[in-house]
Amino acid sequence: MEEVSDDLEFFLGKGRSMLFPAWETLPMELVSPGTDISAARIKALSTVASNAPFLIITCAEALLQKIVTCELISSRSFTIRRGDVVNREQLVSALLDAGFTPARNVAQVGEYSAKGAVVDLFPSTSKQPVRVELRDGAVFGMRLFSADSQRSLSDIDEVRVIPVRELAFHLWHAADAEGVSARLKERAAATGAPPREVETVLQALEQRDEYPGLELLQYAAAPKELPTLLEMLPQNTAVLSIDPHQARHAIDELAESSADRAARLEHEQHLIPRASDVFADAAHIASLLANRTTLELSGIDDSVGLQRTHNVRAESTADLATRMRSTVGSGQAFQPLKAYLDSVRDSRYSVAFSVGSSSRAQRLQAILPDIGTDAPIVQGCGQEWIKTPRKPPVSIIVGHLSAGFKLPEQRLCFISENDIFSERSYRSSGAPRISAKRLLSALSLLKEGDFIVHIDYGIGVYNGLRHLTVEGILGDFLQIDYSDSRLYLPAHQIGKVQKFVATEGQQPHIDKLGSTRWFRTKQKIRDSIVTLAGDLIRLYEIGRAHV
Repeated sequence: MEEVSDDLEFFLGKGRSMLFPAWETLPMELVSPGTDISAARIKALSTVASNAPFLIITCAEALLQKIVTCELISSRSFTIRRGDVVNREQLVSALLDAGFTPARNVAQVGEYSAKGAVVDLFPSTSKQPVRVELRDGAVFGMRLFSADSQRSLSDIDEVRVIPVRELAFHLWHAADAEGVSARLKERAAATGAPPREVETVLQALEQRDEYPGLELLQYAAAPKELPTLLEMLPQNTAVLSIDPHQARHAIDELAESSADRAARLEHEQHLIPRASDVFADAAHIASLLANRTTLELSGIDDSVGLQRTHNVRAESTADLATRMRSTVGSGQAFQPLKAYLDSVRDSRYSVAFSVGSSSRAQRLQAILPDIGTDAPIVQGCGQEWIKTPRKPPVSIIVGHLSAGFKLPEQRLCFISENDIFSERSYRSSGAPRISAKRLLSALSLLKEGDFIVHIDYGIGVYNGLRHLTVEGILGDFLQIDYSDSRLYLPAHQIGKVQKFVATEGQQPHIDKLGSTRWFRTKQKIRDSIVTLAGDLIRLYEIGRAHV
């Protein structure tokens, strides 16, 4: 989904799309979704509710899940303006109601920090965190600041704050505590869960304490039937479906797995909602999607029954990317690019490079003359470049494109940064995002004492899930023991670990947190992959020369 968003914004312009992802948890698992996931979902729903124009990118799994945040958006959203009469306690209380969590220094969406007369917060509606300065019971000043350096960037007059956590449980409990209690007790009786578990949940709601998986558990206490995303969209919304057959398969697969997991958890007498409380009927959603789809995009010609079809021929630039990687460190790193550009320009293609930042664009612009090519850095998005009547033969556009491609009929060629460089400048936040759903499945097979791999720190020993209070914040942590120390990994960072897999009987070396051994191991693997790719390319060229 993120790559689709990048590609759309490359062609349409920045800020034109929003993501509505699915929870990255196993179906019916009593684990809270990541704040970044929930914040993105609520932001998209808030835009839909505002009647403003929107472009939302979602997936089949997200279409099946019912929505609990309609009341949250209307009752827990607010605007902070310069000059507003508000004290620190009121502002902090409003942030807590919106699902924000306290932090020492604000760095992630959904965090806040209150220090004296200054309240920092990172709302999902802003690209940067916001610093609010209070004086004499009013908002005296507001400014954006850098999450990395904590330095002020620019003054602002107002900021819109919307909820960052999909938790309507407290609203429902405040409005009808007896009804919520009765529905939870009824569900506990149906699953055989002990009554004390219901009491623990109710106590957590009353005292605003954390409880594992409240976001899922709240479905068992919903006071009314909940809608899905497709049912919330305005009737005139245009819906583009990419690969409808795959979408239907994903919907059916999620429906089946959620029913299976719910049955198993109910048999084990866990307090969980019914699968039908959380997810809509698969056939209903598939039918709704088919009826609301105004445009289908598929890699195969499946035009039977469609009123109008348009076939587009496109070719990948993956061959260029492979050749570029095979020459890394050879002293001729850009020769494959020169040969490729000569070929497409001889065929009268217009070429556009997509580069993720202005500095990288300038770097590429300085490199191209060495292979006999000049390219201006053009302003605007890919669509504006396409519409330009007299294009330079080669151009550079600042923007994110996941992969390059050619359009032979239009004589257009797009080369992405990832095709020519071994790393991308716009994924600078550390490790690539790994699906928590996939990893939760793997971790469900773990037992204490198993080996586990952290992408930054290496191999350690998994010793269970711990419920701990750190700096006054209660949360779930994976305990990972290394040879020199112990790591408590927050559950929302589960994407950084996976189970260690090796041949039977092999005992891995346990890493040290303070050692550089793991970093060196990863670097050796990267180098080996590049060497292997080069060898394969050379074998391919030799074989082709003898055909």
